Formats: sequence, C-alpha cells, structure tokens
Amino acid sequence: MTIKKQPLYDFITPKFIKDCINKGIIYQQDIATEVKRLNGGTCSASTINGYMKKFGLVPDKPTGKIYKGIDIKEVQETYGLLKPYQLSPLPAVISSKIQYYNEDMVLMISDLQIGALDTDDGFDPVPEATIKGYVDTLLTNLIQRYTETDLNLATERFHLFLLGDIVDGELIYPAQSTIDMSSQMRLAIRMILRIIEVLQQIADEVHVYSVAGNHGRVSFRSHKVSNWDNAVFDTIDLVYEDSDQVFVHLDNHDVVKIAKIGKWKFLYTHGHLIRGMVDRKKLKDKTQDWFFSVGEFDASLFGHWHTVHWFDINGKPALINGCAYKSEYIRKQIGGVETLGMIMFKVGDNRPVEWLEILDIK
Repeated sequence: MTIKKQPLYDFITPKFIKDCINKGIIYQQDIATEVKRLNGGTCSASTINGYMKKFGLVPDKPTGKIYKGIDIKEVQETYGLLKPYQLSPLPAVISSKIQYYNEDMVLMISDLQIGALDTDDGFDPVPEATIKGYVDTLLTNLIQRYTETDLNLATERFHLFLLGDIVDGELIYPAQSTIDMSSQMRLAIRMILRIIEVLQQIADEVHVYSVAGNHGRVSFRSHKVSNWDNAVFDTIDLVYEDSDQVFVHLDNHDVVKIAKIGKWKFLYTHGHLIRGMVDRKKLKDKTQDWFFSVGEFDASLFGHWHTVHWFDINGKPALINGCAYKSEYIRKQIGGVETLGMIMFKVGDNRPVEWLEILDIK
C-alpha cells in the first residue's frame, strides 16, 4: 500500500492530536512517529511542539504529556495564582554601619516578561511565584552587596532604569502563552514597587526612568504609546507623584530617551529598534544616528537581547542588560545564551561607568 503524503499543515490537525491522546500517544516524539507512520516523510518532536502551541495544547513541565487544551483560568485557580502571597522578608540595611557613600548608582531592569507561561523549562503553571522569587533573589543580592563586612555602602542617588518588556504582553507573537493582562499588570506594579522600596532603604533619593519594550504592545495596529509597559510606568508615576524621595522622570513615552546623571548623559531604549542579533556594528550605526537625532550622550543602556554585553562604541560604553526569561526561541533570535541577571553599576567622576556587576536572579 502506497502512502499518499500530505503537507504537514493539512495532516496535523487538532483532531489528529486529540485522537493520538485518546489512544494513549501522549509524548511529542511518539506523536511525530505516528505522523511518519501514517503520512510518510519526516516529522520531529519540535515540529509537533510547534503545532501544540499553535492549537493551544501545552506540554506539561514535569512529564512532557499534552493537556487537552489549557484553560488559563482553571490553571490559575488550581495553583492559587490569583491569591495574594506574602513577599519573603529581605535583610535590612543597618544605617549605623554605613561607612561610605556612592553619589550615583544605576540599576537596570528589563525583560522580566511577567506572565509568560511557556518557558525554556516547559509549561510554568506558577509564573507569579517564579517572578516573585527572581525579584526577591535580585534584591537580596543587591542588599548583601551593600552590607558586606568590608563594604558598608549607601548611595546619595539610586537611578532605576526600567528598560522595557516588564510584562510579556498578550497575543503579540505566534503561539504566545501568558496569563491575562490584568494579572500581568498587577504583578508588574507590585514587583516594581518592591524594587523601589528596597532602593529607598539604601539611597537618599531614588530616580526612576522608563521606556517601553516590544512585548507590551497592545497590538501591531495600535499607537506606539499604547503599550502595557507604559501603563505600569504611569501607575508608578501616580504612586510617587507627591514623594520627596522617589522621583519618576516620565515627561513622555518616547522609545529613545536621554537622562543626565551628574555630568554624564545616558541614552536609554529597549533595543527592539535595532533588528536581529546584537553586534557592535549595528549598535554603532544606530547610536550614531541617535547622537544626531535625539541628542549627545556619553553612554547607552539597552535591554531586549537577554544577554549581558559591554560594547565600546567610539569610546562610549554601551551596556546590554540580562533578563528573567529563557526560551529556545529567544536564543535563536539573539544568537547566544541568556544572562539571568540584571546590571548594577556606579557612575564615576572620570567615566560614566566606573564599575559594573551583574546581580543574579536565580
């Protein structure tokens, strides 16, 4: 009997996959084998995984089994995702031990992608708990850095740069699997407030700067300002509008901005305006354009590429931040391995970036 081969997009249908599940064929590799047996040709587990995502059938993280469709609300209720959780206590900064002041410190936060369900480890049923753990680890490492035995620090001004993709967004990319936007927004606001509250323990003043990323877009047809990241930043601005310690610099929602810290000017943007994998030439070409179109600057700060880099662009440092989200798809886009961590650096008297370190989040 000759098998008449069909295109995979005709052969692999939601009905076919559900029929496999009903017959006990529940692993992606076994479903791929069934496709080859019945239809001929080639088919891989990764191909099946792509169709799973397309049809809303998500692999279970521990076993690789396929759910018969995922009801996000049901999953949230099962794991108690919508219930308030207690933030873990963080070590306190003991002001009586402080021996040395930095004038200006910078913390870069980007690519938290809060709400992502489909990660490098498979299906994450508790993304709220995951990101809460990441942020608490980041802040614990930051505080420990400030309270080391031989380095009791405080800071006159701490500058927090929110560099986009704080939320994962919704229905922006193929097969994107997330919790609802209401939950993403609530959690994002809580996490940013958490970070600011810890910085207030360390610094006399906290200055907040923000640009939106590509994941937060409401849709590709919407105005560029219609971005869920911007809604998070607007909320933070309202919370601290009367504060005499926290200053939110939110004059506009431009995607490329410049902030002056001391005598240095820092250009900051998410990075998605530079297409493809990051390299020095692309950064040089684009930042030279911005130097003339946006304004002069001494250093540039980026998120987007999920991997920490430090480039020298015509004698000006260009820093690319890490992330809190890993996936095979992202690695193919960035051409590297993600850095699960965020950059902290000191603004110097003689150079815009005097020293730098990565605060791990995991």
